[in-house]
Amino acid sequence: MLSLHMRWNRMVDTAITNGRVVTERAVTDADVGITDGRITAITAPGTLHTTATDVIDAAGRLVLPGFIDSHVHVNLELGEYTTTDEMSDLTRAAAHGGVTTVIPFAVPDRDESPLAALDRRREEAAGDAYVDYSFHGCLTEATETSLAQVPELIDRGATSIKAFMVYEDRLMLDNGALRDVMDRTADAGGTMLVHAEDNAIIGRLIERHREQGDMAYDAHADTHPPVSETAAMWTVSELVAESECPTLLVHASARRTEEIATHAERNDLPLAVETCPHYLALTDEVYGRDDGEAFVCSPPVRSNEHREALMEMVSSSRVAVVNSDHCGYTMSQKRRHRDDITRMPNGLPGVETTGPVLYTEAVTGGAASVRQFVRLMSTNVAKLFGLYPEKGTIVVGSDADIVIFDPDEEWTVEPESLHMATDYSPFQGRSVTGRAETVLVRGERVVDEELVGKPTVGEYRHRTPGSTGRHYREL
Repeated sequence: MLSLHMRWNRMVDTAITNGRVVTERAVTDADVGITDGRITAITAPGTLHTTATDVIDAAGRLVLPGFIDSHVHVNLELGEYTTTDEMSDLTRAAAHGGVTTVIPFAVPDRDESPLAALDRRREEAAGDAYVDYSFHGCLTEATETSLAQVPELIDRGATSIKAFMVYEDRLMLDNGALRDVMDRTADAGGTMLVHAEDNAIIGRLIERHREQGDMAYDAHADTHPPVSETAAMWTVSELVAESECPTLLVHASARRTEEIATHAERNDLPLAVETCPHYLALTDEVYGRDDGEAFVCSPPVRSNEHREALMEMVSSSRVAVVNSDHCGYTMSQKRRHRDDITRMPNGLPGVETTGPVLYTEAVTGGAASVRQFVRLMSTNVAKLFGLYPEKGTIVVGSDADIVIFDPDEEWTVEPESLHMATDYSPFQGRSVTGRAETVLVRGERVVDEELVGKPTVGEYRHRTPGSTGRHYREL
């Protein structure tokens, strides 16, 4: 239960009154007081309105910790494509979706070091973010020069390192290189995120399709079968067992991920699983549509059997976090090479819609409680990436990152009503329930039905390595 401070006579900057406060542990009718950007009081309902200079009436609303999206791509150049959003675009859309902290990737350009990439990303973001932010470091090669920079990345607050097992022309680490990076990251007290797909399986299937002249977007799922994902995940699992490096398997889409999660739990491995809303709400039928190229992402959206299995993992808490894997392209970019899956841009926009889609599919759909929703969107992410308890929960002393969420609002996702720097959504035309109404970042209103904040609100969050491995085992 929340600890309610029943008497409160001191003034607070902002009082959120009459709401239903939700944390990972409890759902409680309470008022929340905010002073100097932090939560300073949690009291019985209706007790704070006379002690505040600003009062937000949250009657009939859920008062949630701000969502944290730790899987977003911004201003990313891959091949002939660059994603459509700058940091201000990404964080504006994030705020409208209830996301109060984002963690993009500092992917090095060619001939750029991991540390230089982090410095560049921080410089690009400074003064241009509506919400708080941090960055994941990224290694695209395992030279001694790159490996030697891992401790410094972690010291600078990028305590998590991303690695790819695919995209061999730009990002891929082979298994030996991945092992080196995991060892070095574990030694430095960091954590890993791994895009796990087997590049050899995918490459062989692409060549077969090329020989048959079948390279259009509807072949994408066939060239990225479930086994290409789970085979790579088992490799990562064994490397985690050897290195003891806390690791998040990102964007899981295959049903047999459950076996890997169960194996990790039984063997006390610091290995966690992330999935994304498109794997919980869509099926591979989208690749049979005339606009099927809009849904090309890796791993691909899979059959309903896989969707149902992932939802069961959400229900049983074997999925630890749900992130967007936001990667914004336009339909023009998606269509440019719709007949050649090797040249199409991979990725879907979604930073703004993750909360409502997950709430609709999991909470309204009966697979998860609202407390599980908070764990998936806020608490677990904060724990895994060194932000808890400053973020990810509502307790006295935490940052006042808060979402006033209407759990009953029904609305239809349409691109023109969203704020992402793209002209489509994979969920367009879909009816969803639940919406972020008012969003505060460290006590400052950024969204109040409309955007009211400025792109100078967001601050860089310097994360410190802590008991991350313990948190992985506690999720």
